[in-house]
Amino acid sequence: MDGRKNIEWLARQWVEQEGFGTGARLLAVGPQSREDPDGAVISRLQALAARAPRLFMLKPHSSGMESYLRAADLLVLPSHREGLPNVVLEAMACGLPCVAADVSGTRDLVQHGRTGYTYAPDDACSLGQAVREALSPAGRVLGENGRQLVEASYALSQVANGYSLLYRRLVGTKSRNE
Repeated sequence: MDGRKNIEWLARQWVEQEGFGTGARLLAVGPQSREDPDGAVISRLQALAARAPRLFMLKPHSSGMESYLRAADLLVLPSHREGLPNVVLEAMACGLPCVAADVSGTRDLVQHGRTGYTYAPDDACSLGQAVREALSPAGRVLGENGRQLVEASYALSQVANGYSLLYRRLVGTKSRNE
């Protein structure tokens, strides 16, 4: 729960916009960040959850994230910057449609209109539209598309095969040049 992940902004928008008219509750799961040593961010999130429990809940990090993902209807990732976010891969593997800020790393996975929806970072109107669309009946198709993408390109067996092929090519190239 730190500034880069932008969870505080998401939670505030969710509460202020009444869940963007979806009737959905936002659940944020995660520990206090080492980037928040005094606990200011987590304290503000806890206060917001206490003020609006119908709209926002906060849970500490859990080793049982799969159960949260399997119970969810949607994953929202509001990060300002990402590499290749594991949480998106995990959500897609569970068949969840994903909504993510349109930043490097997430846009490789969250393909707007195919595996989820992206929105302009810090744009609450764009976020609300993406959330409503992802929670519509079309969201199930997006979740299935995401699951297929993860299985085809990011499953452990696929990644291992890719590395194996790369190493064989490197060794083959080197031995041809000797």
